[in-house]
Amino acid sequence: MNIRAIIPCFSSLFNPSLLVPHLIINNFSQIPINISQTLKLHFTHLSDSDINIKALILDKDNCITIPGDLNLYSSYNEKWLQLKRNYDYILIVSNSSGIYTKKYQDEAIILEQNLGVSVFRHKKKKPHCASDLLNFLSNMNISPNQIVVIGDRLFTDILLGNLMGTWTIWIKHGISKKFNMVFLSSFIIHHSSFTHSLLSPLSPLSFFSPPPSTNSRLSFYTSKSLYTKSSGPSNFHLFHLFLLKKYPKKILNSILSLRSSYYTH
Repeated sequence: MNIRAIIPCFSSLFNPSLLVPHLIINNFSQIPINISQTLKLHFTHLSDSDINIKALILDKDNCITIPGDLNLYSSYNEKWLQLKRNYDYILIVSNSSGIYTKKYQDEAIILEQNLGVSVFRHKKKKPHCASDLLNFLSNMNISPNQIVVIGDRLFTDILLGNLMGTWTIWIKHGISKKFNMVFLSSFIIHHSSFTHSLLSPLSPLSFFSPPPSTNSRLSFYTSKSLYTKSSGPSNFHLFHLFLLKKYPKKILNSILSLRSSYYTH
């Protein structure tokens, strides 16, 4: 069992707003060129200075490429060029290309050549690389509320963005329509939790908290040791797994009972 892959699902139960995107679209081609203007239409209580998107953090597989491919999905060529013209910085953060293995490091180089943007190198997969990504971005002249994280997975991309305090856009339907557990979990969350809303998306942060451990969202999430070679899964997460095994229906009902608001373009 991949402990690290399923832990975010249960950790987010303590703060379900971590899974709530600020904007929901069907696919990559629907990303608005002026994201700031679109967000202002939904978050009218914020001033113009509060919403000024300068940088995009994009997932790769199933968002801009066919899973496993290193070329931009052909139908997205025009949108890709528009985004590159309109935003100062675009960074690819993938759980494949960019991971510290020989294969994926080589892929990252090819992907950068094909897309003309940078690929983030990281040892931990999303959302566990939030701290490393915060350190990387804090050296740039940009704040979290000027960044939007875009991806097709609630438990990696959207959770990552909300942990860091950025804006988030969930791509509801990726390139591949293959049915899997990721699709199922997203379907359940979207069609039960995001409807009849009671919770709002988290507000983006206007500054990076140096060091990232002072970020209250991130410190809560990372304070529960996810996995170590010496100790194995922490008692905190073993307890989650025990509950899932003993009370699967109650856990599912807990997920279904989460009520979160969402905004669509």
